[in-house]
Amino acid sequence: MFGCKHPMEKTSPNVKSVVHLHNGKEYSLIPYKKPRTTPGTETVRELDKKLWPIFSEYIRRGYSDDKGYCTCVTCGKKDHWKNMQAGHFISRAKKAIKYDVRNVHCQCPMCNGFKHGNAVEYRKFMLERYGEKTVLQLEYLSRRIYSFKIYELKHLIELYKRKLSGVG
Repeated sequence: MFGCKHPMEKTSPNVKSVVHLHNGKEYSLIPYKKPRTTPGTETVRELDKKLWPIFSEYIRRGYSDDKGYCTCVTCGKKDHWKNMQAGHFISRAKKAIKYDVRNVHCQCPMCNGFKHGNAVEYRKFMLERYGEKTVLQLEYLSRRIYSFKIYELKHLIELYKRKLSGVG
């Protein structure tokens, strides 16, 4: 039926199973998942997931005082860095500036999550801190289509791990 030459023939990973006949017997094709080209290597997605908590901690600890307290850049709430979040001025979906330290600052969960970044106050903070030129530059960079490379993410992981060991 399917040109089956072997009873252990496999199908694509998108097909759960297919029953077919081979020499008068019924067989199920086994879903096939292509192995990674190099076993043990991490994907861009895995490395990105690994980098984010390191970068987030670097940002939050970097903006905290000697007792570990940092201030939300949009509402002024003060709390321990472990209770705060690293909030993006321009969405982290914009890969080109996702890990740009000028784009990420300490925010309380209320502003970062429930108020969706508290954009109006965040923009005021950015203009006051960096000026209009930097804000326009970040907005320009955010429009670039960008994909991380494995070596870039590995480098950033090592960089921020080193920087974290010197913070706080």
